[in-house]
Amino acid sequence: MNTDSSLLVSLLAGLGVLDVLAVMTVLLVKSSRRRAFARRSARTRKLRQALLDRDAATLLSLARNSKREFALLARLTLEACQEDDATLELLQEVLDSSGILRQASHDSRSPFVHRRIAAYLTLGLSGSRPAMATLLARLGREKIRLARLAILRQLATARIELPLEQLKAQLDAMDPPPDDTDFTALEPLAPAFHRYCEGQGLLSSKYNLGDSSLGDSGLRLFLAGVRARPSAQGWDQATVIAETRDDAIGENAARVLAEAFPPSWFLRDYRARREKRFMLPCARLLGAVLDPEEVYTLAPWFEREDLREAGLQAVREIERRHPEATGILLQAIAKGSEDCSRAISLALEYRLSYLCFHDEPGLSPGFRRMLVCLVDQDRTGAILSVLEAPLPADTRAAMIAHLKEVLETRPRQQAFFSTHADPALLAEMDLPPPPPEEDRPRIPVKTADKAFIAFLVIAALAVFPAVFAIRWWDMLGYLTPSELLYRFIFDFHYLFAWYTIAVNSFYLLLLILSAVKLHIQSLLWETGMKHFLFTSGLLPSVTIIAPAYNEEQTIADSVESLLSLAYPHYQVVVVNDGSRDGTMAALKEAFKLEPASSGTEGSLPSMPVKTVYRSPAIPNLIVVDKTNGGKADALNAGLNFAGGDYVCCIDADSLLDPQSLLRTMTQTIASRRTTIAIGGNIFPVNGSEVDHGHLQRIGLPGHPLAAFQTIEYLRSFESGRLGWALMDGLVIISGAYGIFRRDRILEAGGYMTGKGIYRKDTVGEDMELVVRLLRMERESGRTGVVDYCYNANCWTEVPEDGKALGRQRDRWHRGLIEVLLHHRKMAFAPRYGTTGLLSIPYFFMFELIGPWLELLGYVVLAASLILALINPIVSLAVFGIAILFGILISLSSILLAERQVVYFRPREFFSLILLAFAENFGFRQLMSMSRVWAFVQFFYLSKGWQKMARKGFARAAGKVS
Repeated sequence: MNTDSSLLVSLLAGLGVLDVLAVMTVLLVKSSRRRAFARRSARTRKLRQALLDRDAATLLSLARNSKREFALLARLTLEACQEDDATLELLQEVLDSSGILRQASHDSRSPFVHRRIAAYLTLGLSGSRPAMATLLARLGREKIRLARLAILRQLATARIELPLEQLKAQLDAMDPPPDDTDFTALEPLAPAFHRYCEGQGLLSSKYNLGDSSLGDSGLRLFLAGVRARPSAQGWDQATVIAETRDDAIGENAARVLAEAFPPSWFLRDYRARREKRFMLPCARLLGAVLDPEEVYTLAPWFEREDLREAGLQAVREIERRHPEATGILLQAIAKGSEDCSRAISLALEYRLSYLCFHDEPGLSPGFRRMLVCLVDQDRTGAILSVLEAPLPADTRAAMIAHLKEVLETRPRQQAFFSTHADPALLAEMDLPPPPPEEDRPRIPVKTADKAFIAFLVIAALAVFPAVFAIRWWDMLGYLTPSELLYRFIFDFHYLFAWYTIAVNSFYLLLLILSAVKLHIQSLLWETGMKHFLFTSGLLPSVTIIAPAYNEEQTIADSVESLLSLAYPHYQVVVVNDGSRDGTMAALKEAFKLEPASSGTEGSLPSMPVKTVYRSPAIPNLIVVDKTNGGKADALNAGLNFAGGDYVCCIDADSLLDPQSLLRTMTQTIASRRTTIAIGGNIFPVNGSEVDHGHLQRIGLPGHPLAAFQTIEYLRSFESGRLGWALMDGLVIISGAYGIFRRDRILEAGGYMTGKGIYRKDTVGEDMELVVRLLRMERESGRTGVVDYCYNANCWTEVPEDGKALGRQRDRWHRGLIEVLLHHRKMAFAPRYGTTGLLSIPYFFMFELIGPWLELLGYVVLAASLILALINPIVSLAVFGIAILFGILISLSSILLAERQVVYFRPREFFSLILLAFAENFGFRQLMSMSRVWAFVQFFYLSKGWQKMARKGFARAAGKVS
């Protein structure tokens, strides 16, 4: 064995030792985690019993053993049971005498945010004057939003009287300045501040708030006090603020006047005012008091685009209060202005079927004009849905006759009916045959684009012969063909070995970075802040959008899962994307859905919506039934009905862990920068047990393909995306679970679809959106970040059929190619930061070209073994290096996954370790080769989504069935 061969074998042996050590470490960590959990449980029980027994000695002993852990367990214990004054006094004595408060005061100045938050919570638990003084002193200096909210909440719930002047001064010193969320955290202080205002004479009519030295923070606290205890004097002073300030303070004052005082007071003084801050609350109040005959009063709201939605909501409220008065509203449609008729028509849209049965024979003028208004506003889906249902013969005939006249001058709406109506209805309406399907190309791939990526692959493959030619240039004319072949094969082995080492070294670097990111996030989550986060208004509101197409088997379970999340304020929007099975029927039956008004609606283009449904028993559930347009189109339709600060896009066949949303959104307010997108872990649900949308037991899939994908998903999410997030280079958020800032996604035009502003489709819509958001963020000079949450889990069904798996991977790789080509100008551009300098080039080099290099390597290695071209030890050593690197990365991913969360039981955990070895002998190679085949097909074959047929969730141990 020569020196070069010895080097390869030594490297192979070293990797083998590392793999063995990795297995031992994984097992030790697993055992350590279980012992640590048992120890903490025992200490918690002991602490709880000591509190019940008022055993100060035991409490003091526990506190001195571990100050920080005692403070955490004490807080969690008090949150889980009913506290009383005696218990709190005892605990305060223990905290003081054990030195925990001194420790917390010191930790409040720590450079680590998790330690500061834990200190703030501990000081709040004490509630003593020195503790509150420390919190007040830290308020003006704290920069992290989550930590600042922790301080504010502890101050707001303090059991002592706070120096409000000092609090106001600290609020004024905050940088960035306090916002609505900060003042929401301070709401419990509103009565105290009202008393303060009374004592300072601020409620006196002689006090001039226009010359007030309160400042913006003081005025916000003042208004909170007025809201808490409304009075005639408070009305007078809030009126001064509302009428003299035209900024956010003035808007807040107008809301206080409208919400805290009798509606008649506000309408008396501000009904005729036309400033937006007065018109918005006025519309809501008018909707609660106007009779149907007075609907014309809302005309000023209909005429202004920025107030039209408020006027529309008022009409819907009038209709809800007077369901018998639809005839009067139809008359208003017939006689009103264009804006008025359109608004009332939209408000009555959901009652279109009812009107068909209760309108006068031959259709009233109001009903006829309502149809015209709906057609002009592209509400043709609702009309088509009604015509496809049983109707009185005379009404149906009159509607069809009227619509024929209307559609004659509206070719676009006529084309919709021609395309989507069934043949019988087409014949009745005497419509022309459907027009050719609208051209909705995917991201345009020109011949030059194909030549570009082909050149990249050829150039990468040519590196090996080029290096060989440069190295042996002087001898090429003297060597025989057999000698040239031997030397080329020999050199290729070493070049391929170094390529393998380089690639896997980068993966190991990602692993290290992932471990750092995971450690930072886990320390933050383990501060025990969950309880105070549930305070209403602290966390951003979220709308979950779940597009569904032919999900009859799993849709009810999935929606039940989404409705059971542990999060203070969220809504669920399920979008039925023209399913051809019983998806819509299953939703109606499971949740007793009824047609309803759409509520707030955005303007992203999508295929027409037929009907919007709501559940009387579940107010935060909306179901949108629309014409089929694909997943991205369905997500855009859902975005139109989203009201949250963030939108969570999830596959309808997936299950979220009940804590996932809370954990993910906690990271958004813990970030120093604005989080524009954030994702979480995706795990296979195959092999797990589900009961009514709730994961009852986590298990490994029984099918080998699904089991291998479990390891693959662990490696991709735990050891890849966490590391990219730490480098500020994450460009992929899984389509199965991703959260985005709603304002950013709307600014970007939503998902890329054929009907949107981009007029293009892509099967890689999730990655494309993230890259576009990052691109837009950097080009606009903003600093938003794409992040990742280590313990937010989503469970989805993965393919167990080879063909389905192949179609899925083919779609993923084609989407990757489309996105890279569309955004290739970002590559190596410094203005895009890590995304441009590292992420995009990485995907070009390792994800697009890498499979070809891997294929070439396997072909040459196999040929050299079969034909005995060189020493087989060299070939086997190079192959072994690639395999052992893969095993090391897989084992390290298991280590990261199980370090903080115990997912699998011991037996399945050992199976998982075996899978980490087995998947490197065949499965990983097949997945890599599937990307090569997808690349080849990309040049000559265009494909759609190729959706996988679902089996449904398992309700008993074993396989998904």
